[in-house]
Amino acid sequence: MRLLFITQAIDERDPVLGFVCGWLRAFSGEFTRISSVCLRKGEFNAPENVSVFSISHTAPDAFFRRTKYTFRFLRYIWRKRYEYDAVFVHMNPEYVLLGWFLWKIQGKRVVLWYNHQAGGIRIRLAALFADVLFHTSPFAYTARYRKAARMPAGIDTALFHKTGKMTQKNSMVFVGRIAPIKKLEVLLNAVLQLHREGFDFFLSVCGESAPRDKTYAEKIRKLGAPLEATGKLRFCGAVRHTELPDVFSAHEIAINISPAGLFDKTVLEAAACECTPLISSPAFKNFLPDALFFKEGDSVDLSRKIKILLSLPTEEKEALGETLRQKAVRKHGLSILAHSLPSFFVHD
Repeated sequence: MRLLFITQAIDERDPVLGFVCGWLRAFSGEFTRISSVCLRKGEFNAPENVSVFSISHTAPDAFFRRTKYTFRFLRYIWRKRYEYDAVFVHMNPEYVLLGWFLWKIQGKRVVLWYNHQAGGIRIRLAALFADVLFHTSPFAYTARYRKAARMPAGIDTALFHKTGKMTQKNSMVFVGRIAPIKKLEVLLNAVLQLHREGFDFFLSVCGESAPRDKTYAEKIRKLGAPLEATGKLRFCGAVRHTELPDVFSAHEIAINISPAGLFDKTVLEAAACECTPLISSPAFKNFLPDALFFKEGDSVDLSRKIKILLSLPTEEKEALGETLRQKAVRKHGLSILAHSLPSFFVHD
């Protein structure tokens, strides 16, 4: 079977979507050919049976640029119509809306991967036109549909494993965008409380802010300034996806403050590296034990849970890390996702 794969970016260096390159490598073993379409193409050593086409355009005018994107996309999927049998759209329902009619008249099965909680007219329409809706979170908007299928998250556990990086004692890491939805102030208030209590720790914040979140990022920097001054906090900036295994391996705890319902794959990537996640989203209730959850938005409870986890004996920390890795491999490994895909593209 030949697959058309559509996503936003294909770039090893992308801190958010870098994992897509690993997906394509794994999927290449399950399909005879994969034709990939993206807005932005970067560094990617593609397998022989995987091609990548970028529909990006450098026009300064936003309207003209979007018009050109649309034209290039439609032209590509029509010209290549005899080179693919099925379609996988990753996280961008607008591509389903653009291409569904052409795919429908050609009898091509369309799968949409959409994991956000938010709805809206675009996803509601795309859900009507897609044949299958993939999601990983039970709280995803698409989970309500009869055609929905909950999938493994597709963690590249060959890449994400404990590396030779020395783990710093009493260390924590936050990986993600510096944005209001990430609620980074909850974490900083929690560790400021630990600092006032004289508790020894070190926190790395790995991520950058978008231009629209500049004011929020400045607020976070100001809040963390006392900890930076004492060497207990470091803002590391964006980290390449391929560098994350070393980052997680160097820390004992990975803290995720995403709101209820979000199924942030960095939680699973940390677990695969034997770095213990501490989170608030109930979307992971079937994956993590209750001891690794704190009350959403509660910096006091988070501070208490951090202290408990960091105070565990080394043997217990290591045993917990090994258990979580085994679970990540078994339930969310990339090979499991790749092997399961072809069956969804077969017509009933």
